[in-house]
Amino acid sequence: MPPGCIIRNRCSLLPGVDVRGQGGYVVAPPTRSNGRGYTWEIPPDAGRADRGIAKAPDWLLELLLDKQVPARPDEAGEAILEGPELLLDKRAPVRPGVDGEAILEGRRNSTLFAIGCALRGQGLERDVIARRLWVLNTERCQPALEVGEVEDIAGKCARYPPGADAGMVRLSRTVLEAAVGEGAVALAVTRQALHLDTGRRPTQAECAARLGVHRNTITNWQQELQAAGADDITRPARRFVSVPVAPLLDSTIKWQAKAILCHLASYANGGRAQVSLEALAAAAGYRHRQNVEPYTHELEATGYVQVVRSYFDANQRRRVGCNIYLL
Repeated sequence: MPPGCIIRNRCSLLPGVDVRGQGGYVVAPPTRSNGRGYTWEIPPDAGRADRGIAKAPDWLLELLLDKQVPARPDEAGEAILEGPELLLDKRAPVRPGVDGEAILEGRRNSTLFAIGCALRGQGLERDVIARRLWVLNTERCQPALEVGEVEDIAGKCARYPPGADAGMVRLSRTVLEAAVGEGAVALAVTRQALHLDTGRRPTQAECAARLGVHRNTITNWQQELQAAGADDITRPARRFVSVPVAPLLDSTIKWQAKAILCHLASYANGGRAQVSLEALAAAAGYRHRQNVEPYTHELEATGYVQVVRSYFDANQRRRVGCNIYLL
């Protein structure tokens, strides 16, 4: 590979072609999991004794390198990446803007905010975040945001303390354990996010706008929280789950998906949750996994959650293990 070029992990570079580069790995035979071994559908040495894993052809390398962004040293002398490839944090929840995809109107602010929070989580300061977001804005946002809007987004990101919890809101586990519906869970976490974002208690109208429901619905959910003793958004919680703020502030995300996100967060350790859809459905009060699949798909499709799917066992003819969700 050319000096200074960092190969990133990518899915579906071409149909049936995934890329594993820096920090990536491939699980293959003779690896074993849960007492069973991985198997090849077509062994790499099938039919020829001298046949092994083939080298990548030149045309594939050219295509791959064309998709990469050269590294440059930052202020501290460490290698970083420009533009969309600056998403180095494994918790970065955003797909729009990566791999050259455009960030369209209606998702520009929420996408840049999520990226900015990921950068803040790496300890970057406001000015550096603003510069990185401006590069991404000019290259990927259609149309690009004004300078002042990008600076405002960077300022909001810099309000969070640097570290793993940057861009996260703490939802009391009391809410998840209380006898309340999923709407009340979505309201509780959205109010927390708005309070953290604005520095004041949000109004019912603001909550309704973020959740896409009528104010009367907000009133009913609020009464549920009050009856369960889980209505105070200013009291620090000793037992809590960390939920990403960006999807909570995105008014295009359904309130059901925001509630499911909270349950995913309750299973997470270091931003990584491994849970079956059946268990997730039970935690959310649904009877079937089909009830939660549309919302996990929505979170994945909008880039707020990345899903590492369990592997397919050819011997059992089924998938083994649970999906992994990266928040």
